[in-house]
Amino acid sequence: MASSLWSSSGGGARPKEIKEADWEKCRKWLNNKTVTPTSAKLPGLDEVTTEYELYQYLKDGTELCRVIGLITSKHVLEGITYRTNNISNLEEKNVKLFISYVERELKLQNIFGSRNEQVFRKFESFYKVLEGLSKISKQLERKINVPGF
Repeated sequence: MASSLWSSSGGGARPKEIKEADWEKCRKWLNNKTVTPTSAKLPGLDEVTTEYELYQYLKDGTELCRVIGLITSKHVLEGITYRTNNISNLEEKNVKLFISYVERELKLQNIFGSRNEQVFRKFESFYKVLEGLSKISKQLERKINVPGF
């Protein structure tokens, strides 16, 4: 959702667009009841107010696995590790499950680029997650009748 601000730059006033950030578009898409009917996590997506909070919300891979399973085959993926206790190997196992499902079922390769399941190791790489989820949202747009981002 874009809004306009007026800024002057010497030659008069002109509109300057303020665009919704990618992480906000992603949160909005994930928070759609068709995409995520119910969240298994607390706090929920409604309480996520920053990009870093969204990164933390998705980092363990559980919601990624739940969402992709529910919107593509109407059931949660088998093999999700729910109690990762912030152990990166367990979190990465979930992310790897998500990636392999996306590759197999949606035919989208390298969804998170060369970082693969290690994409969540550093917050600085989160933009790759947003790019990947955007590709998924656009591919599923017609199937689930929810605009991609």
